[in-house]
Amino acid sequence: MNPGKITSVSRISPLKRLSPSRFLAVKECALREVWAADGAPSLLPSSPRARLGTVIHSLLELAGNGQLGTSPEGQIDKTWGRLVSKCEAQMSNSWLERSLVPLSKTVPDFEVRRLRARRIALHMAAGAGASVEASQEVRGIGFEVWVETADHLVGGRIDEMQPSADGPKLRDYKTGQILEADTPEGISTIKISYQTQLRLYAALYACKFGQWPSRLEVVDLDGREFEVPFEIASCEALLEEASRVLATINEKIQNSRSTQEAANILATPGPSNCSACSYRPECPAYRTARQRSSLTGWPADVFGIVQYVRTLANGRISLGINTPTSPTTLTRVRNLEPTETRHPALNFLKEGDLVGIFNVRGDQQGSDFSESSMTAVYSLEST
Repeated sequence: MNPGKITSVSRISPLKRLSPSRFLAVKECALREVWAADGAPSLLPSSPRARLGTVIHSLLELAGNGQLGTSPEGQIDKTWGRLVSKCEAQMSNSWLERSLVPLSKTVPDFEVRRLRARRIALHMAAGAGASVEASQEVRGIGFEVWVETADHLVGGRIDEMQPSADGPKLRDYKTGQILEADTPEGISTIKISYQTQLRLYAALYACKFGQWPSRLEVVDLDGREFEVPFEIASCEALLEEASRVLATINEKIQNSRSTQEAANILATPGPSNCSACSYRPECPAYRTARQRSSLTGWPADVFGIVQYVRTLANGRISLGINTPTSPTTLTRVRNLEPTETRHPALNFLKEGDLVGIFNVRGDQQGSDFSESSMTAVYSLEST
């Protein structure tokens, strides 16, 4: 695919495996998860915080595996620098994300998150040696414990299985917000996606090792532990459902007569699903649904036919667009950076072209928008 131009829908292949961390996501929109599992390139920039979260998870994985040593203060700092540099190099090679480098400037709490990650990594590295010794005597104890069903179709890695007097504790480390944001005042609820993930891991652990965890915990970067209650029967039911969901998705893919048909069958467009999807620029179901829907909360995107491309006094670009939802009002997207490295599509967009401009800034009820740090411009083909 040429930068800034979408001419076809990415291939769609059956899922080989479903992980607990993606179970709810695949139920929300199977198409998004199928593309992700198949390695389809992201079409929108990841948030800098998400990128840093990946760095943190990599650091903790190395610490938990004992790859940073048992006295790793200096090694952790070196590894952090290496992981950040590698991540920023990847971002710099992407026209979608190079403007978000360096992460130290685009993640407001970068240093706070670094120090918290460092503290957790020190704790995990110190316990890695003891876990290795314990795991030699007790299977299923330690960091990055692989669990799966007997048919290998549902599986993933548990961050840590920690020994205790009551039995092994299942611990999952999270770099972002752990509690639901929209719960009533005074009530703290762990995100449903995290609860579901840990209960699936518990069932998989029992499948693999013949023993249920004594406790499920989500751990944040401050080391705070949040217990996830569970019942064996409900965990087993979740695992059975995961297997059914995987089989159903693959059956739909195999029975589809074309990639386009499969995409339409697997997609579940809606404001919340599409807002979190980095593949929506090439999803025809998304474009069709939002044009026909009266719902609010859709992503801040603009679709339509280019009426003009103008260079402003400050050197930036303004696009006039005729949109299907407001055919009598010209929509303007202004202050677009004209450099090829930021918006390659501006080099070839012309009057009459179909354009999609994603993650703009402005009131979705209005007709005047501007560029944000996450904006991406694409030339599109008509559906």
